[in-house]
Amino acid sequence: MTEAHTDPTTDADASEAPEEATAEPAQATPPKAEAPGDHYREIRSSVLSVQRLILGRLRWEGAVHAGAVTAASLLLGALLFAVVPAQGWMRALFVLTWLGATGAVVWWRTIAPSRRFARVQDVGQWVEEALPEFRNDITASLQFGRDFDTIRDNGQMSVALIARLLSATRAQVKERSRDILAAAPRAQVQVAGLVIAGALAGFAVGGLVAPDALSRGLSGLAFGASAPKEATTDQVIERSAIVADLTLSYNFPAYSGLPPRRLLNTTGDIEVLRGTEVTFEATAIRPVRRAELLLKTDAAPSEEGESSEPQRFLLERRPGGRLVARFNALDSGTYTITATLEDGTEVEDGIQRSLVVLPDENPRMTVFQPDSEIDVAPGDVVTFVFEASDDFGLTELAIVTALNGADDDKQRALIKTLDGSAQAAVPGDSRPTTDEQGDSTRSIKVEHLLDLVPYNLRAKDQLVVWLEAIDNDTVSGPKVATSEPILLRVASPEDKHLQIIAEQEEIVEALILNLADFLEAPIDTALTNARGDRSRGLSPDWGPEELGERFKKAIPPHTASGEIVATMNALLERMEQDPLMLKRDFDLFKMTHDDLSERFDAEEALIKRLTPAARDVRLSAPQLQRLAAARKDTVRSTEQGILRLDDLIASQRMENALETAKDLQEAKERLRELLEKYKETRDDALKAEIMREMMRLRQRMMELMAKMKDQLKDLPKEHINMEALEKEGLMKQAGDINDSFSKIEEMLEKGDIEGALKALDEMGQNIDDMVAGMEEEFSGMQPEGLSELDKQASEIMDEINDLQAQEEKIAEETDELAKEIEESQREMLEEAINEFSEQQLKRLDEVEKRLDGIDAPRLHPQDQSDLDHARENAERLREALEQRDIAQALDEARNLEGQLQRSENNMKMRNSYTPKNDPRRPSYQNAKDGVQRARPRSSEITEALERMMEKAQDGGATPDQKARMNKLGQRQGEVRQRLGQLQKKISDMQGELPMLQEQLAPGMGEAGQFMEGAQQRLNQGQGRKAHGNEQMALDKLGDLKQSLKQTLKKEKMGQQGRDVSREPVAIPEEDRSAPREFREDLMEAMKENSLENYKPELQLYYESLVR
Repeated sequence: MTEAHTDPTTDADASEAPEEATAEPAQATPPKAEAPGDHYREIRSSVLSVQRLILGRLRWEGAVHAGAVTAASLLLGALLFAVVPAQGWMRALFVLTWLGATGAVVWWRTIAPSRRFARVQDVGQWVEEALPEFRNDITASLQFGRDFDTIRDNGQMSVALIARLLSATRAQVKERSRDILAAAPRAQVQVAGLVIAGALAGFAVGGLVAPDALSRGLSGLAFGASAPKEATTDQVIERSAIVADLTLSYNFPAYSGLPPRRLLNTTGDIEVLRGTEVTFEATAIRPVRRAELLLKTDAAPSEEGESSEPQRFLLERRPGGRLVARFNALDSGTYTITATLEDGTEVEDGIQRSLVVLPDENPRMTVFQPDSEIDVAPGDVVTFVFEASDDFGLTELAIVTALNGADDDKQRALIKTLDGSAQAAVPGDSRPTTDEQGDSTRSIKVEHLLDLVPYNLRAKDQLVVWLEAIDNDTVSGPKVATSEPILLRVASPEDKHLQIIAEQEEIVEALILNLADFLEAPIDTALTNARGDRSRGLSPDWGPEELGERFKKAIPPHTASGEIVATMNALLERMEQDPLMLKRDFDLFKMTHDDLSERFDAEEALIKRLTPAARDVRLSAPQLQRLAAARKDTVRSTEQGILRLDDLIASQRMENALETAKDLQEAKERLRELLEKYKETRDDALKAEIMREMMRLRQRMMELMAKMKDQLKDLPKEHINMEALEKEGLMKQAGDINDSFSKIEEMLEKGDIEGALKALDEMGQNIDDMVAGMEEEFSGMQPEGLSELDKQASEIMDEINDLQAQEEKIAEETDELAKEIEESQREMLEEAINEFSEQQLKRLDEVEKRLDGIDAPRLHPQDQSDLDHARENAERLREALEQRDIAQALDEARNLEGQLQRSENNMKMRNSYTPKNDPRRPSYQNAKDGVQRARPRSSEITEALERMMEKAQDGGATPDQKARMNKLGQRQGEVRQRLGQLQKKISDMQGELPMLQEQLAPGMGEAGQFMEGAQQRLNQGQGRKAHGNEQMALDKLGDLKQSLKQTLKKEKMGQQGRDVSREPVAIPEEDRSAPREFREDLMEAMKENSLENYKPELQLYYESLVR
């Protein structure tokens, strides 16, 4: 376990400045880069490496000696039992002797020596003995490093001295690491190796001279003397060795591509791939008339529950006493050899040899791109980058799609087959598979483009995609690897709007918890005066300690309040970009944020002022009373904010529920169009398409109704008649809609189109009634509906975001490629660059000389700062030139030139406006002259670097780099084409929405020009200049987004509210009771006991709903 240590210098710094550490508790001291704990861990790690090396060598030495004892024992045992029949007690005595000798050798060569190196401290001491120059530094460092925290806390020793010891020892150990490892004792295995070699030689000689005797000896050693196994009235089956000198030959399945394999002198245990043809060969050591191989597999039992009978394979007799049998390995199991001897005796060798059948592994699939869930547009082309592999080979790659994940809508198409042919993934997608890497049969990395246009996706559709890889197993059948499902979700403005509402709800929950924290840790307390009147304030009995404790407990709720305010501020930015967000709702949320932010800032200022007094235990009651008063305002604002946001969320959800119902009307109209078309054509293909569309619409309707039901359930009962919604109308109508849809499907299956249309009309009437009922119920609370500009702006914003993301990717790859080309060219021109850099350094010397000659102390502080910046730029330029980094030098030269330009302008202004009798005027004149003399040299450096960069780029690209540059140019052209399509779309809307065309068209034209310039530069191989155009295009796209936001904001400012009910919302007012733990109780308590304090704000809010 690694100990954690604290840097003593950190403690020293903290002890010298306790007031600063207390004054700003939110700022943590940055960790030191080289702490004693780090030095200790490095020393200990080095010693542990030596320990592992020594122990590993000792274990190896013990293993080799144990092998020598075993080999010698086996040879002696085989010789003994070849002469003397093996009795049970003799075999037991032999095993005990072998185990004892082996254990003694292992103890002698491994366990006993290892005890000396059991502890890290022991290893450190050994290193010090082996290398005397370490003295006792290693053991001391290990001791002090381990006990560092204790030593530091006790203060008995200097932590600085210990830190220096650890640092010095760490450096010495790191420097002598090779010497330390080289000093480790080596394994002494020469004698044991000779013993093993001698034993093996003995077995070889015995196999050549007396194979039968050797086989008999080994058989006796393993099984004992031959004895009757079992007796019947007809025969006696003996258990005795039958064969020796086993050979196995494997012919693997053809699909595996593995070459045949032959194993000589094996134990007979088999481990092969399923479907392998196994050839068993052995030499009979007894005269046999007939021999068989009995194979018992682990195959599943039959339907009657009986296990399968052993398979028998005849061992063919070959010259030289060889026996041969062949079989296919399909299931794991065991096998044995039986024989009938020449004298009629039945013999079984009694050895159960294993047969392990290894199944062909499943293919493997790894998807790198896209993520498991992504938002797409209906016209997108989604790039899939994945890698498929198999142990023996793949036959095909495929892509499977299903609209909304429905099983009956799955479509499967080939991406690539084993012979290299490719097939389009979906109708209309003829894009090629690209960027294949690796062996096309065993491992392949593919980039596949899926065009979404043929799917006719709509907003809120979900296309589930799987990738498949199939292997070439012809024995067990092809196996399929399927990727995790990838969800392509067509996002809609409503989804983003609902996400914002959900985050508003999270903020309300956080505010409720924060309010509970405020109430559980009050700064003041309940007081009772002499007349029995109760009030809240600070107790006169509290001393500085109690006041400080109250102050300390007030900090955590305040910190949590600041985090909530920050979250609200981040959400405000997204709400401003949300095209479905009404200005009134935005302003209400912003008003709440501003109020809470103001309260937080007031408390923050007080806390900062009171922290030193609280730390020094000298906080006074009047000081804390000011914080208590501020906390009272914060609690009041938090209560008001919770109620405001709760009503805001209710209002937004009501509007969303109504829009959901209207979506059902649109779905119904789409379904009617399909049915009318089928009524005319009666086309079977069209019917299949209609059924698919109905499946999609049915699922959409079910989702919409479920969402609508959840939205209605969450609406507050004080605003709507939930009982009427649930029992008398809307919920019942939603159920009727679902029933009507089932009826439509039934009629369509029967071919009754008229009946289906009639059922559709009934469903449409139910939808219309439901929408009308919801509009009536929500009329008093509904915010303004969505404008056409909102919808169009959301689509345009999504398009611009997509274009910006693609342009950023192209710019990033262009920059990387340009740097790669520059680096390769830099190596080619290294000699020229050296001479070039020296020339620029001489020019830079002149620039710095001019700057150093300026009398800076008499200048204005801002001018002094500008000159300091210029000197810093010159220093960084010098470093880049000395390092021969031309690209970095060019950036620094441009920075220097810009800084000198600004300094010169400032100096001119100072010189012009400084009175002639001002003593500083000569200094400004001197500074202006110095900067003016330095600028020409700076410009020469910049121009020379630019020429060098151009020279480095011209002709420096390899054919592969040029191909990549051309591909980037093609992609840039595609992005420019998409921008043109978006520009045409906005132009087509000019009659309906002229504001969009007026505000966005100029910026789009400029962005398109920069993209065109980037494409031309890429095609010409000028990556650096192309990157500049790409950056300009990105800037223009960012400006387009801002223009779109401003256009939308202006439109929203002009929106007018609906004619809604002006009936006031009745909110009960009862006696005050303290809020408690649960959210419902807390909300009710706030509504019941705090309305008098902020009735004006509520009145303003509800008045805004009916404007």
